[in-house]
Amino acid sequence: MRCLLALLMAFLLAGCGSASDTPPSAAPESGPEQTVSGQADRPVRYLRSLYYDPERVPGGIAAPARYAVEGELVGGLVPHHLLASDMIAGFFRMAGEQSSRFDRVLLLSPSHYPERCGSALMTSTAGWDTPYGRIEPDLEMAASLLGDPALGMLDDPDAVEYDHGAAGLVPFIRRYLPGARLTVCLLSNRLSQERLSAFWERVAALCEEGSVLLVVSADCSHYLTPKESAERDRETAHAIEHCEIGRVLGFTDSNVDSPQSLSTLLYLVQEQGLTLTRLGHSSSPEKLPHADANPIFEEGITTYFVYAALR
Repeated sequence: MRCLLALLMAFLLAGCGSASDTPPSAAPESGPEQTVSGQADRPVRYLRSLYYDPERVPGGIAAPARYAVEGELVGGLVPHHLLASDMIAGFFRMAGEQSSRFDRVLLLSPSHYPERCGSALMTSTAGWDTPYGRIEPDLEMAASLLGDPALGMLDDPDAVEYDHGAAGLVPFIRRYLPGARLTVCLLSNRLSQERLSAFWERVAALCEEGSVLLVVSADCSHYLTPKESAERDRETAHAIEHCEIGRVLGFTDSNVDSPQSLSTLLYLVQEQGLTLTRLGHSSSPEKLPHADANPIFEEGITTYFVYAALR
């Protein structure tokens, strides 16, 4: 995305702790291959939590946003910028407190580094090592996605491990949904409408199987002034709350960084007659002290929404 490297360097220089968007220069090696019980003893690789921030992640878990919903939670939208770790923790805490347990999580993220990906749709059959324990992969769900020729999806654990849009949320998933199996999908902004439509249908079918939580990882307005961001956020909220899929697909980083992922959630809302509830809205200046003097804002601010899709 535009000016991403400059933004990350500014974040590091600002002394704000570990950058949430950049893998550390030194990280532990991936876990050894093991087998998953009940999955035909298939060997599984475990990915590293490259973006785990030892200050922000525990901080969000210690003081999560307090979200509550009326109805059965089916999915939602959360940010992946770890400045909003309290919002991320609040959503997954709420999911973990639902009366019906989620056995499976389908996590959709923008593909931030398409140059590392061999397809506009990527997934992984790997599990994850996190500071809160291991997450097992949902091999059945991954096989369903990889086996659909209309999707042209590739299995690439390295690409999935490297992308902070998904990897940054993995510790929260393990902390609040410890028994759930996970499937991650990276969706490129270059994805054709034909393949995206096929993906919508496949996801809707998977979510009909029960005990599946669909999570869209997306940050909203990027690189704008607070005044400009407020106007864009009004547009984004209106499009989400009125399920305007066509309008969402026309958005750029000025509104949301993964129109493809967000449109998938909205398609599910339409197909299953769900309702959308806004749970939270914030911005990077609200999350950082002395925001006006912080060089990270020379490139503009980032904004965040949390929504819940309910049956």
